[in-house]
Amino acid sequence: MDLQQHPMVVIDAEYRIVAANRAYRECYGVSEEDLVGRRCHQVSHHSDIPCHENGEDCPHQTVFRNGEPHEVRHVHYDPVGNAEHVRIRGHVLRDLRGQRFLAEEIIHLPREQREISCTDMRMVGRSPAFLRCLHHIEMAARTDASILLWGESGVGKELAASAVHQFSARADKPLITVDCTTLPEHLFESEFLGHERGAYTGCIGRKIGLFESADGGTLFLDEVGELPLPVQAKLLRVLETGAFRRLGGAELLHANVRIIAASNRNLREMVAERTFREDLYYRLAAINIDLP
Repeated sequence: MDLQQHPMVVIDAEYRIVAANRAYRECYGVSEEDLVGRRCHQVSHHSDIPCHENGEDCPHQTVFRNGEPHEVRHVHYDPVGNAEHVRIRGHVLRDLRGQRFLAEEIIHLPREQREISCTDMRMVGRSPAFLRCLHHIEMAARTDASILLWGESGVGKELAASAVHQFSARADKPLITVDCTTLPEHLFESEFLGHERGAYTGCIGRKIGLFESADGGTLFLDEVGELPLPVQAKLLRVLETGAFRRLGGAELLHANVRIIAASNRNLREMVAERTFREDLYYRLAAINIDLP
């Protein structure tokens, strides 16, 4: 392995590093004694969570599931936290007993081959935490999973949601923003699902709701933690099936919508306090991204 020019590492089914070449040890600033037994995502991603749980396409999953070679792009971090864009080529390696391992070759990409920049996202920052956040946004944009953004007021949650939409396969469809702090319970059906003419006194025409307006695109639920429990239940029913009826309407309609939610409140704590529905939380938080 030490004769290989590029960093190489061998990983077991539990993400533990069992061997690495000199180029890998030098790249990540870790001695052989300190490297073996550590989990790969701790070394290269500076994270205690496997990369697939952060929304990335992980070669570990593919190789151990079906034995097929897999190539992906990731952002790794050097010993001081600088982001480095890499291409990872993963394939199966077996020992004499037939036990399966993942062998990864890591190729650092030149600047012109990097995919999404801070400028592209209209977000500015240079800290390792910020660059890691950008990487998670980039990875999430490649999926169609629902995303929960957490961050204090003013950190740019709407910019992050816009970036995910802009670099997703839904970019040519609408991005509809819902300010959950201004969505009262008694108007939820009318505003979110729409209404038919005559649905209530004074209703003189059909209105297309926010959910239907986002069909094919992305619905951004800003400050979703502010929704009262009865509205949370109604929202969950729509998200589970994508089916709904306009207020006063009989026709069952469907919309294909990707959900991005954001909150400056800790929704896990709200679930424990029973002020936020647990089932809705898991529906929204397929991918969690914390904004620094």
